Amino acid sequence: MAGRTSHRSGAVARTPPGAARHTHGAGGRTLSRLLSAPAPQLAVVEDEAIAASAGEEAGRGTVVLDDPPRVALGSHGYSLPVAIDDVFGGVSHDALRARHRGSASLRWLLVGLDAAALLASWAPYAFGDRAGLDRADPDPSIALVVAMVVTTVVSLLVASTRRLYRSRVASIKEHERALLVSVALASAVAGGVSLHYLGARPSLGLLAVDAVLAFAFLVTERSAYRSWLKVQRQRGRYVRPTLIVGNNEEGRYWSDIFAQHPELGVDVRGIVGEKPDETLGGDLASTAARDTDGGCPPPAADWLGPYDEATRIAAAVGATGVFVMSTAFSAPELRRVVRELMRSDLHVQLSMGMLGLAHGRLTITTVSHENLLYLEQRSLSPRSLALKRMLDLVLGTAILVASAPVIAVAAFLIRREDGGDVLFRQKRIGHNGKPFTLYKLRTMSPDAEQRKDELLGENMRLGPLFKANDDPRVTRIGRLLRLTSLDELPQLFNVLLGEMSLVGPRPALPEEVEHFDTELLLRHDVLPGITGLWQVEGRDDASFDSYHRLDLHYVENWSLLLDLSILVSTVAALVARTLRAALAVRTGEEIAI
Repeated sequence: MAGRTSHRSGAVARTPPGAARHTHGAGGRTLSRLLSAPAPQLAVVEDEAIAASAGEEAGRGTVVLDDPPRVALGSHGYSLPVAIDDVFGGVSHDALRARHRGSASLRWLLVGLDAAALLASWAPYAFGDRAGLDRADPDPSIALVVAMVVTTVVSLLVASTRRLYRSRVASIKEHERALLVSVALASAVAGGVSLHYLGARPSLGLLAVDAVLAFAFLVTERSAYRSWLKVQRQRGRYVRPTLIVGNNEEGRYWSDIFAQHPELGVDVRGIVGEKPDETLGGDLASTAARDTDGGCPPPAADWLGPYDEATRIAAAVGATGVFVMSTAFSAPELRRVVRELMRSDLHVQLSMGMLGLAHGRLTITTVSHENLLYLEQRSLSPRSLALKRMLDLVLGTAILVASAPVIAVAAFLIRREDGGDVLFRQKRIGHNGKPFTLYKLRTMSPDAEQRKDELLGENMRLGPLFKANDDPRVTRIGRLLRLTSLDELPQLFNVLLGEMSLVGPRPALPEEVEHFDTELLLRHDVLPGITGLWQVEGRDDASFDSYHRLDLHYVENWSLLLDLSILVSTVAALVARTLRAALAVRTGEEIAI
């Protein structure tokens, strides 16, 4: 019968738009209902026989209410086990509108937070002695309010023109913060011009303070927003349904990344490409766990069908965007696939086949109207390293002096709790593979190292790393120190001694280094750090792959700007972590340390 394909319980029933019917037959009462999707149309049936009888009617997809339910797509003999609720939500106009509303609500939330941060930067004017507002009018309040409103609106317009409300811009923190500098400067300039035309003469000093405060408040507010959004996405909210186009090694790599990092907000509905048995990886649903020594969860994404059905499958599963793997195609195929996806009004992101490179090292160049990526060299020059060392000495000394009273109080509490040593000393591997002694405030019982073997079965990490769930060796004061990361403060002595840096890869234990592959040993090209990219972005990720990937990314792409960005992110993460801990104490909720 033309237009019909059967695969296990799946079938393709071609149903005219707008149709809805109830049918009784050999299979019992059957519901064949057209779901409200722009394209393709999906019909829902309870058995294959009814779907076959509808095969002449020119629909493109059928959901068969079998056990488990399956969705049959296209004419290539493939079907996908699905949850019926997912299919209904994936293709309905109401669900799509809800997703658009969610995206719009996030955008307006961020606009409101930016506005609050910009208004807060006027605190020196609003609550000070009006210094710098050299004005004959004894009450410049009206001028101040007008100037605040005008400046905020102008600054928000600048932020919008800089595309700071687009996720593809704001998701790159270093790029976002560079653009926020222009917003802060616009705030100061607009404030000065507004006050001048209203009869006031603000001083350059106050305008400079306004710019600094605007930048600081914007960075802090957006960091808090990002932390909140990560938590929401880990709970399954504000996620973007997508497809991966390209069933090759690169496609499976990205499937793993998105599965391991739900905080990215990417809900991969499946992979489109060559059949699994025609690729190196085999069936994605049964691929064995793979990782460097220890394994990681197998990819969660299923194969949904071939490339030429990509747009139909995207509509059927409710995907609003696609990630296209360039290494899965020849150049002509890639152009054709991307062109078809763009025509379907999907958000298209194209991989470049080269992993582990920071965007700051890539520059788009044009040769004969074709684009190439120019790759900048690594910035580990003697001058850059000297600047990094200077930053370590100046900032490390300042933090150590400022935190001395905190260290003293913590030392008193540690000694009073069990009478043991205040400092914990441990051998770690540092720059160029040389061992050194790392210092921390002791957070565990004095016999913690001897009891480690008892807890190997409680290890939360995959691979050679170790972290026990609800470790019984942690003392009461130690739990507080870990929650606030105050136990790391003595490592500032390691920084001043030149054994560590403020920012760098986590210093590894000798027994961990024994399991590192040749590539991961490149982390020893730089000084280990108190904080780093993995500590900020992957601390709660159990996968060793995340540790491997983020450490190498830091080594390959190090720059002073990256260090400063990580330091700012560390402060924001510590504030958020402390607030969550305080909230957990009030509610009695357990929080991981």
